[in-house]
Parts: sequence; C-alpha cells; structure tokens
Amino acid sequence: MAKLKTKDSSMKNSKHDIETVDLDDVDIKLLKTLQKNSRCSFQNVARECNVSGGTIHVRADKLVEEGVIRNYGVQIDYEKLGFHVLAYVGVKINKIHNRAEFIEGLRNIPNIVETHSATGMYDLLIKIVTRTTRELHGILTEQVITLADGVSTETIICFDTPIDRSLNLDLVD
Repeated sequence: MAKLKTKDSSMKNSKHDIETVDLDDVDIKLLKTLQKNSRCSFQNVARECNVSGGTIHVRADKLVEEGVIRNYGVQIDYEKLGFHVLAYVGVKINKIHNRAEFIEGLRNIPNIVETHSATGMYDLLIKIVTRTTRELHGILTEQVITLADGVSTETIICFDTPIDRSLNLDLVD
C-alpha cells in the first residue's frame, strides 16, 4: 500500500489535519491513467489493471470522496484564448481584520486562477491571467488593493512556462 498523504501528529484535532490515504497498485494505475487522459473510460482502465469496470468505478468514487481526485478537468492554454499575460503577485497584508473576507474578495476576481497562503515576505501568492499588462494593472490597482487597507503587492510577469506538469505518481510510496 502506498501512502499518498501523511498525518502530522503535531496538528492533531486541528482543522488543518491531513488525512492518511492508502493506495494500492490499482489506485496508482487509475490515477496515472486519468492524469494522462481524464476522458479515458473506466473500462479501458479496468483492462489495463486486469480488474472489472465496476471495481475501477468504485475505486474512482472512493478517491473522489477521500479528496485524492479533486476534479476531472481540462488543462487550458490561456494564450490561445487571448490571455497573454501570466503573473504571480505576492500580497502583503499589513492591516487586516478579516482575512477570510479578503480572500473571498479575491475569489470574486475572475482573472485570479490560484491563490496560496505563503511563508516569507508575502501572506498570499496569487496567479493571475490577463489579456494585457494594462488589464493586469487595472485589476491590481482597482480591485486587489482596494479589498483592505494596508495591502501591498509585488508582481512577477512570466515569459513562458517551461515546466507544467502534475505530480509524478512514481514518487508515491
């Protein structure tokens, strides 16, 4: 059995507990196949794993229920849709009374595709896509920094993405 996540005993009974998920070879093969092609039928996965389609269906449902599979999705090339600017924005929140409210405000800005809590000099790291740098500037100055007093940002514009991949499941032991 492979352990995908481990539980940190120092965080027991915390809202941040990380559940332990045991995976066997069939689960790993299912995940690898779906990583390559999320449209692959469960029957095809079953044939590769030498089990029934029903078994794969039950396993997939279990992995979704456990949160291992968060969604079945499509990876979109933003540039082909006209979004030529990809930027990471470090956000420092100097005076905030309601962090959850600030993050909810960010959630309402559709150009923000990821937001991460971070260590170091920034409280949050935002991934944002826009059509132009002018649009990026407008979103930052008219939306992001107006969500709370004392917000400062640093923006890093990306030229390209030489590595963009999912976790290599061979690392899961």
